[in-house]
Amino acid sequence: MTITRDYIRAFFFPVTAYLVLAILLIFKTEGSLFFEAVSFDLIISIPLFYLIAARKFNARLLLVFPMMAFGFLLSKLLLPTQTHFMIHFLKWIAPVLELISLATIFYYAFWFIKAASQDEEEDVFTAIKKATQKIAGINWFSNILATEFSMMYYAFVGWWKKTPKNSPFTCYQANNSRMIYGFLIFILVAETAVTHLLFIKLSPVIAWSMLALSIYLVIQIVAHVQAMRLRVTNISSVLHLRYGLFVDEKISLDQIQQVISTSNYSDTKKQIISIGLLKSLEPYTVAIELKEPIQVSMIYGIKKKGNVLLVPIDHPSEFIQQIKQSLSITRSIS
Repeated sequence: MTITRDYIRAFFFPVTAYLVLAILLIFKTEGSLFFEAVSFDLIISIPLFYLIAARKFNARLLLVFPMMAFGFLLSKLLLPTQTHFMIHFLKWIAPVLELISLATIFYYAFWFIKAASQDEEEDVFTAIKKATQKIAGINWFSNILATEFSMMYYAFVGWWKKTPKNSPFTCYQANNSRMIYGFLIFILVAETAVTHLLFIKLSPVIAWSMLALSIYLVIQIVAHVQAMRLRVTNISSVLHLRYGLFVDEKISLDQIQQVISTSNYSDTKKQIISIGLLKSLEPYTVAIELKEPIQVSMIYGIKKKGNVLLVPIDHPSEFIQQIKQSLSITRSIS
């Protein structure tokens, strides 16, 4: 998530060019040809120069497409309406570029998913994350892409996937969280239907915006529920902690101080991270105390720092026993 010097160099020209063109637009009020040239620069020339800079400085090429979209937006907002011929002509390129970017992501995702199917410790979410990082680098943009693509996969494809066998370390069976999420979906659908009917006559824009947001939330909840079923926590040389789409973190066993079976952890001096999304409705069963604080990867690449993880793990006694066995094996080898 850090910004490297290569990215700064690659973005130097586009940012400077955007500023110069914006200043020119402030003082230039006439001349249709001038505005057409500016729109071409915003949509084509600047992303093209960035493409050249990206190849030189090893920045990620997928960012060219958002830059072109940003150029379209600036042209629409800053240029006079009568000079939008170039914009109308170039907007037909946008669907083609979108298809190319999606096809590239799906291409990499296909091969990573195929490789993940041969490795029990890997899953589709990890494969999609690797695919987006391959294209867009390890940054906020690739994290958002990985989350959105994974959400669509688990929401619409996850129904036909079987639950992993011989995997007791799930996080939804003992607390019946899937039933609670189903109830939340029911409430959300009912509330959305009522509010949509109320607002459709007063403000259609608000009504349809709320409907779209509610549909997105329903898809996200469904994806999370399916991901909880399919993405289980594994213990090998590392503890791979998975919780639906919201947590994906590998923790070295050497970092673990102790694992306690508890549902009432009260050490306020520690930096505590609660893994359960529903808090008290999704109670934790184990507390994993770490020797040093770590950054835990959450949804959309958000990081939380802590040295105690409160996790809703099914079969906590077996979980603790397997961690102890893995720790003893690791120490005996070292």
